[in-house]
Amino acid sequence: ERVEKQYEAEDETPIFEVTLAYPVLEGEDVGSRVINAFYEDWKDKKLNEYETDENSIRQSALEVYRESRDIGWQGPWWEHYEVSSVKTWGGYLSVLTDAYLYEGGAHGMPYREGRVFRLADGQEVALSDLTDKTQEDWEKLLRARFADRVAQGEEGDFYEDAMDLIKERDMSD
Repeated sequence: ERVEKQYEAEDETPIFEVTLAYPVLEGEDVGSRVINAFYEDWKDKKLNEYETDENSIRQSALEVYRESRDIGWQGPWWEHYEVSSVKTWGGYLSVLTDAYLYEGGAHGMPYREGRVFRLADGQEVALSDLTDKTQEDWEKLLRARFADRVAQGEEGDFYEDAMDLIKERDMSD
């Protein structure tokens, strides 16, 4: 499924556009219905955030437009979500979504969202549910691997405060 929406400033200048693509499973089994409901809710929450959150990307685009329209608006900004992979294995469904946020600069910011669902009941599962490691074990491992990469990197490969930021980062999402 795909939803596209464009937002405009008061003078009807396009300031932000969004594309939300998400999977829709065929079938009437419980798992398919729950997963489909999850993605409908995901879409609704995203659109609501763009429209009502004072700190949303759309609101930021509007503020930058208002400040810069007389000196050269570099818009519109946009955010696109595309489903890049849907796979099933051993009673689970994996969905990988690639996203790209463009805020008028030289380039945008790519990122990914990965989710795993149990097909039997449609419930989202965490990595710790699929392995013998706890969430804390995974966080410790990820932080250690990141620290190794920072230590092996050259000056300029990471921000100066990269280690401080990774220590504060909530790894559960």
